[in-house]
Amino acid sequence: PRVADLMNFLEWIVPREKRFFIMLGEESANIVEGTRELAHGFGNGSIAASSRRLKKIEAPGDVLVHALFFELNKTFITPIDHGDLSSLATLMDDVLDASYEAAVRAELYNIRKVPVALVQLTGHLHEASQEMHRAVLAMERMDVDEIQSRCIKVNDVEEQAEGAMRA
Repeated sequence: PRVADLMNFLEWIVPREKRFFIMLGEESANIVEGTRELAHGFGNGSIAASSRRLKKIEAPGDVLVHALFFELNKTFITPIDHGDLSSLATLMDDVLDASYEAAVRAELYNIRKVPVALVQLTGHLHEASQEMHRAVLAMERMDVDEIQSRCIKVNDVEEQAEGAMRA
């Protein structure tokens, strides 16, 4: 069979509910912004200001995730497994929540100078979130090679982060 025929068949079989990909893309972009803010705040010592800005980033993230769950609950056939979409949305929200909580705790404990390893760790978190965002954007195109490439890069960044924590 020709590739075009195969693609038409796949589009007929796999629903193209773009709203899920749009919501996931918005949430992953929000995570990139949140991790950038965390890395910036920890890197330059502006933890209190960073905490306030992270709250403004995190709140819309919760709204996005709730909207995604609302859409999931009223959709019978989803473009990827229902449970996978649910897990991905939950885990993405957890990243943003943890970023905000890290800034809040650093502010509550009145941390003035963030240890170098922690600054590096937040930089790695931001880098991994950028790769995750690119993978999410590739999901709409069903670009398996791109998704796999980005997942490998996230794993590489994770290994770098672990190295920074042990140093």
